[in-house]
Amino acid sequence: MKYVLYALLISCLAVSCTRFDSEFELVDPQQDFVEPFTLALGEISTGGVEAVMSFYAGDYLYDGASKGDRRAYFEALQNSGIDYQYEVSLQSFSQIQAHEAVADWILKISVPDTRETILDSTYTQDKLVKRNGKWLLYGNQKSPAGVTDKQMVLIESFTATWCSGCPEVADKLENLSNTYPNRIIYLKYHFQDALDSGNSELYAYYGQSTLPYSVFQGETKVSGSNANALAQYDLNSYHYMNQPARLKLENINYSISGDNLAANLKINTLGTPLMQENLRLRYAIIGSRTVTVAGTPKTYHHVVLSKAYTDLALANLDEVQNFNLDVPDDLPEDASLVVFVQTFMPEFTNQVAIYNALQIPISNGN
Repeated sequence: MKYVLYALLISCLAVSCTRFDSEFELVDPQQDFVEPFTLALGEISTGGVEAVMSFYAGDYLYDGASKGDRRAYFEALQNSGIDYQYEVSLQSFSQIQAHEAVADWILKISVPDTRETILDSTYTQDKLVKRNGKWLLYGNQKSPAGVTDKQMVLIESFTATWCSGCPEVADKLENLSNTYPNRIIYLKYHFQDALDSGNSELYAYYGQSTLPYSVFQGETKVSGSNANALAQYDLNSYHYMNQPARLKLENINYSISGDNLAANLKINTLGTPLMQENLRLRYAIIGSRTVTVAGTPKTYHHVVLSKAYTDLALANLDEVQNFNLDVPDDLPEDASLVVFVQTFMPEFTNQVAIYNALQIPISNGN
């Protein structure tokens, strides 16, 4: 069943079709773009993304997002297995010349059964161009001013060996990491099992009572492991990896002596300086561990083995930041150090943003 809504909000006040040249024919935005575009969106779950992508110009660019970025997002929707409901609302439309127009429009995507909105985006001053007889989205041809770096996605996932729904989330995280190499970092905090490294305080901070759940970039929490929940992993990953980075973590060095890891790095802000109140440099060692569950040895990956943080509220961010971290016994061969900067408010209100992260392999031989 297709869940497709047509919503064209056009009035004499909201939409203007301006004729600068009496020789060209005025476009009907509903007939020539909104209706066919909305139909293509509604066919994503059964017919794939090619019909939708045919409405994007090859040189499309909107606030740094390319046609390839849009394709990745729509493919995530397709792979979710959910027949989403799409609503396209045109707020204004102005035809500049025969083959060029400018529009303000809204794309809203929701889950039919629950009516949960997963996207409600407004595109302003979005150009459309007519090529080979078809109107295509061209974008505003802008990249974020002064910032070209995209942030690394940091996913904090809470799990347990006794959690029946957690393997599906583990598989999804691994799939995302493979699909977007060097764009996603994930940590798995085990809770009340043999791999729990003291995670109860953080578990309580994010305010969740059931497993599994994950927090994306310190802002978006996803609970459960059903099809809709797993689809949110794709969509949130895509959303955050296309956001401009607020800072870069650079020139990291580390050494291990006994049970201590000593490291330092430089935090370079990009654009507007960060407010340092409640700002933390958080770091963790992650790796694989094998434990026996119901009589069977099982290996778990990306397990948080040790973690700590440094308060940056009074730090001089122009200087190199030094930190130390306990090294667990039997450091695994795939051990990594994960470092990220976060505004860690006293209470979690979906506003404890993570600004960027990095991950490097570590070993006792360093």
